Amino acid sequence: MPGIFGVLAKRPDLPPRELGHLGRRMADAMHAVPWLSSELWAAPGFCGGRVHLGVLHPAPQPVASGDGQVRLWLDGEAFGPDSRDSARLTPGEILPLVESPECLGRVDGAFNLAAFRTDGAKLTLVTDRLGLRPLYFTETSEWLAYAAELKCLLAILPRQPDLDRTSLRQFLSADHLFGERTWWSGIELLPPGSHWRIDPQGKERRRYWSFADIERHPVDEEDAVEEFGALWSRSVGRRLKPGCSPYLLSGGQDSRMLLAEMRAQGAEATAFTFGTPGCADIEIARRCAGVLGVRHQALPMTPENWWHGREQAIWQTDGLVNAMHLHVAVAAPYLRSGNRCMQKHTGGGNLFGGSQLRYAFPEWRSEPHKLVANHLKESPFFSREEAVEAAVPDSRAYLVGPSSDCFTLMQRQRRMIMTGPFALGAHCEVATPAADLDMLQLCLGGLSDEQRAGGRFYRKALMRHYPTLFRDIPRNATGRAVEERLPLRITRGLRAGLAKRLNELPVAWRVSKHVDVPHGKFHDYPAFLRHSEVVAAVTRGGLLVDEYLDGRALPYLERGWQSAQESARAVLALLTVETYLRQVADLPWPER
Repeated sequence: MPGIFGVLAKRPDLPPRELGHLGRRMADAMHAVPWLSSELWAAPGFCGGRVHLGVLHPAPQPVASGDGQVRLWLDGEAFGPDSRDSARLTPGEILPLVESPECLGRVDGAFNLAAFRTDGAKLTLVTDRLGLRPLYFTETSEWLAYAAELKCLLAILPRQPDLDRTSLRQFLSADHLFGERTWWSGIELLPPGSHWRIDPQGKERRRYWSFADIERHPVDEEDAVEEFGALWSRSVGRRLKPGCSPYLLSGGQDSRMLLAEMRAQGAEATAFTFGTPGCADIEIARRCAGVLGVRHQALPMTPENWWHGREQAIWQTDGLVNAMHLHVAVAAPYLRSGNRCMQKHTGGGNLFGGSQLRYAFPEWRSEPHKLVANHLKESPFFSREEAVEAAVPDSRAYLVGPSSDCFTLMQRQRRMIMTGPFALGAHCEVATPAADLDMLQLCLGGLSDEQRAGGRFYRKALMRHYPTLFRDIPRNATGRAVEERLPLRITRGLRAGLAKRLNELPVAWRVSKHVDVPHGKFHDYPAFLRHSEVVAAVTRGGLLVDEYLDGRALPYLERGWQSAQESARAVLALLTVETYLRQVADLPWPER
């Protein structure tokens, strides 16, 4: 994902030419496609800049303070403290807030920023409240550096760092990393809500916000439904841009809810849906697009094309997301269209509907091992106990807040679900309207876990504000609508029961779908892997990752995995790591 970068000298005699050389290498590493723009600025003891699409902040950066002593770079969108209008803060407007962490705690949006003070060579780094725009950090004896992409730091380090084996254990067990861990020893991710002051002598690290700041203040459920609608409308509206927006529309409820609000506010959009031909996602999305009067285009995923673009997506996301979850790769070229500003709503079932509360228990703050275990998958390389032990130390800082959902938001949501869209960063800007503070306060502070659990509150809010999109039109995961007319509810219920019974019979006797509900998931990775040459190609070339798995990876890929969804996940996790390691080492992928 494009963004900001910089390097600060630790000693005054570090030549400016050397700092400039480091800065250019960082910019080049981030400049993945020709249409991106690069900016570089240098002063004694510092060199920094940004790589960007020219969409959100097209004017040159850095911006200077009135006295000329401070330069600031801003990436992403920030909305001012206590602001109830749709105005987005400009870099010049946010500059006075940099020295006021108490004000930053009320700034909404997904952003990060860097500010350099020339008198004293002092650097300030800030990440947004939820850490939705990543910023990485590393240092040597001569300098310290930050960047929005890991590859920028790898490009300037004297040697490739050691692979963090704990990270490998976490990734192969959860599809993402925990806490602030990265793939590399000595490179860390700044935590959410960070306000770091750095000078050549050291660092002062401060958190200006966490979920511990949200307290329970119960509200009447009917009032909450109305307030939810108003807050959601404001959050979406302040992120709308002129022109036609590219949009990813699935067969679930989150994306159609967002698109419905955009259309209610007069926004234009072109909807894209990827998936296997005829799957539930494509058919349901097409129906929703028709109701909303939006142009819709299906992007088929097949055994022939499913891997196309994923190698680049892995590189864009710095190998931090299992390729199984990088479906957006097939859509990336289409999203560089219109105004190149896409709003994305994922995780609504977690935040609004309490979908992860089925794993909750009263002592979740004091029993991290039990909580973490609920986020892990079975791994052919590590036991569950080993995987839990690898993740718990990085998780302890996030055992705060009014609900265990806060932990899920800061781990799985932040480090995987919201990292996946970074694959689109070179094609379009991605905004997240569900992250505003008032929304978090209402859902996590105003509503109890019991009110949100099972989607009770979420369903009520959807039917109150967007009934035409959620009455009778099914959801991909269940084949059932939020609310259904009585005849349809009876018919679908009977057919679902019949399908369940027939699916217990031999394969030849099974029913494939209900009459009025499309069937099939939007992917079939076991089939994709069976019918493609990806696994065969990588096993022919040997595996770099085997060095860290005691030689167990190659035998597993050659003959040890079964054709099932969970084993396909493990295979794709291995392919992700192997692809990333080859990219870092600048080795070609074996010919297929």
